[in-house]
Amino acid sequence: MTWRVLLAVLCGCGGQLTSDADASVKDAAKTPHCELVASDYGTSCATASDCSSVFLGNACTATCACENDVIASSSLAAYQADYKAVSDGGGLICPCPPPEPPSCCKGKCVVGPCPP
Repeated sequence: MTWRVLLAVLCGCGGQLTSDADASVKDAAKTPHCELVASDYGTSCATASDCSSVFLGNACTATCACENDVIASSSLAAYQADYKAVSDGGGLICPCPPPEPPSCCKGKCVVGPCPP
């Protein structure tokens, strides 16, 4: 079993895998992966208002998707589409702590204040 098939089975992320290797690779490239990572989204900023707090991690298995990282606000729509495509959208209300406010440090969005 290839890793793409295993991933699709384990996280139910969808995608149309076929026996044709080229088609499988193309389909897998279009399918959002369960693991949402900052490197998939922009993190460039000029000010803190250019940054948005988001949940990063395994969106297919997370029962509570508390905001734990930041991305550029310009990437927020792409992030939201990816999250919606892989999460079950369950209505679980979690007692998430408020996220640390984002900062823009040397042109990059970061969680919390800029390091000294």
